Amino acid sequence: MQFINTPIGLSAVDNFILKNIPEKAKCGIIVHAGDGRLSKAITEGSSNKVAVYNIESHELLYESLEGNEKLKSKDPWDVDWYLKLAEQHNGLDFICFINMHEYWKGNLYQLQRILNCLKPDGLGFISFYSKNSIYEMKQAIPPFVAGFDQLANPMSGWAKLDLASWIIYLLDIGFIIDDIWAILEEKGFEYCQQKIKQPATWQERGLTLNIADVGEAFIYSASVMCVKFKKVKEGEVFGPKFFGIKYNASILQAILFPYLDVLPSELNIFRAHLEKENITAEKAPEELVILNFLISQLNDFRDVRNVLVLGCDWGEDLLVLKKLKPNWKITGTDASAEIIAIGQDVMKSEGITVKPYSPDGKLPFGDNTFDLVLSLRHFSVIYYPLAKILAEEVLRVTKQGVVLFEDLRGPEFSMQLKLYSIPDIFKTLGYKPEIQFLRIKEEDTELYIVKIHK
Repeated sequence: MQFINTPIGLSAVDNFILKNIPEKAKCGIIVHAGDGRLSKAITEGSSNKVAVYNIESHELLYESLEGNEKLKSKDPWDVDWYLKLAEQHNGLDFICFINMHEYWKGNLYQLQRILNCLKPDGLGFISFYSKNSIYEMKQAIPPFVAGFDQLANPMSGWAKLDLASWIIYLLDIGFIIDDIWAILEEKGFEYCQQKIKQPATWQERGLTLNIADVGEAFIYSASVMCVKFKKVKEGEVFGPKFFGIKYNASILQAILFPYLDVLPSELNIFRAHLEKENITAEKAPEELVILNFLISQLNDFRDVRNVLVLGCDWGEDLLVLKKLKPNWKITGTDASAEIIAIGQDVMKSEGITVKPYSPDGKLPFGDNTFDLVLSLRHFSVIYYPLAKILAEEVLRVTKQGVVLFEDLRGPEFSMQLKLYSIPDIFKTLGYKPEIQFLRIKEEDTELYIVKIHK
């Protein structure tokens, strides 16, 4: 990471983008432009009077933007607006998505169409908070343990972003990753500068988080990231490519490959310890609105007594279900035996059984064991092959059916942005899913329920 002299009024991320705008650029877009400081800096610093168009959804900031009305827009996902602009200028030289976590709603298809408005060799930028950041984690706990869940598992939190996901997605749709820039917490910056290869240890509240290499130090300590990428010329062979001295191919490898399999597991174990410590000290909440609502939607299933919960994690939701439905016999299952072990003592004291399922997706239960199977957003965060096997398995072990409580990633993409449709999986197995999208005061909650009756 490089600390650079930032022009007054610009953020460090803005300055990184400003320094990377092509000198010959003629037209570009700033999404989430704020009050227009970055676009003004680009225009003033351009020798060829580059046209910069601003998009800002916040009403007051939108009104503060200077220039003709046609030069600004309120909707970041109005694809037609981008297409018309690109047609007028024979393509765009750059598109900058600033702080995408603040307006991202899983608009993958729209994003791909917008990025296709770039000229060959046109540049794109996506900046976002890193929800894996130890720096951010220190701000979130204690006592906001729920906030740490968003930090530890970005794909299930409100941001729905992480570095590995964006790199994979951009490569998949044909963009070269030119650079990855970040604002690093001091200790992480020191490790990255040293390019450590040996393990290191960070501690928080008496719990230990091990750092294996420079890639993990980068992921854990980056509070804000900005990915710079370039549109590939037609027919050009593409792959990861880095400029400068900061983030080279070896660091990319250190970030990507440990992250996909090792890091989420370790972070989730760390997070589970924190949650359990908090829940046992303060007791399980008397009511959790979402679970209470889910139970209210089960009236079409009769005489439910024996229930399996898929994606139970260490068991916090199981404790809440037990309080809400004390007559239920509750069993939980999850993929991680290590995380399940964290809550086993609490589960036994409440008469709740929890077992891990095997890596190949097979459930450790007999046919028709349970009256009902519930999934608590588990299908939203797993890959397609595993999702298909689990769909078959939950149908096998239930007598009456399956109820899945998922978020809007489910129909569009799972963890790491891999496409698949949850309802379609059950359709291919011969069932007709009932889908109910949840809205509050006419606003989408990004949650939905899928019911499958046997």
